[in-house]
Amino acid sequence: MGALADYAAYKTALTTAPVMANLIDQQAGLGGTSVAWGSATLNVTPTTSVAHNNTTAFTTRQFPDYLPTTLTKQLWLASCEITGNANTLYGGMMVDLLNTSGGMSAIVTTEQTTGLPTAALARHTSGVGVCIALRIFTAIGATATTVTCRYTNQDGTAGRVTKPRAFGSSASAGSILVMSLADGDTGVRSVEGVTVAATTGTAGNFGVTLFKPIFMMPMHGIGQNGLYGYAEGLQAGKMAEVLPNACFMSLTRYGSTGARALFRLAEA
Repeated sequence: MGALADYAAYKTALTTAPVMANLIDQQAGLGGTSVAWGSATLNVTPTTSVAHNNTTAFTTRQFPDYLPTTLTKQLWLASCEITGNANTLYGGMMVDLLNTSGGMSAIVTTEQTTGLPTAALARHTSGVGVCIALRIFTAIGATATTVTCRYTNQDGTAGRVTKPRAFGSSASAGSILVMSLADGDTGVRSVEGVTVAATTGTAGNFGVTLFKPIFMMPMHGIGQNGLYGYAEGLQAGKMAEVLPNACFMSLTRYGSTGARALFRLAEA
């Protein structure tokens, strides 16, 4: 795409931007009172921390499957839509999934370092804006407790600790539990340890994932679709950047229904 003459030409260009993905079903069934996010399932549960890119394999078709294996031009999120099959879909966000580990136990109450530190960031390397989440691969116990992560922040300061997060009763298989960083931190370069305060009753299997949010997709109302494009806030100068080789995917937050997302990427 060459230089555009004016805003009208920009809007016209959006209607012809290449579609890189179609409607994709997401992980379902997090439970009606869940405060977790969900996403498609990785093809293999990692034991070490593995870095993700647009070749990462999922058990169901996901957005990286639709991106070129080598991106030679900058991509921008031109529009996106999120929709659900029932009235319990709360919203979603498009993210760049950076790395994931697994093999941790929800009954171990000392600090765990299995699969850590997290794989080096191949994108967003400053760590600014990068988030920590725990990904539940197989169900952990229902006994409520809390969990924290020890990490290195965006300034390279090691030994930072997240705020305690509810763990156990709200974490079913497929959940992604986003952690709150320590006051003053704006991102994460790596995670070095995870501590579960008390046993959940069942070990399960979980690990750490790092991701960078690209665009939030709130719902307009119960049971309504969320549509976002140049008219809804993605105007020129505000389109979200999608880095080359990004593991571009959606996280959705919902109760008892699946979700779908459609997006359109424009080349710079």
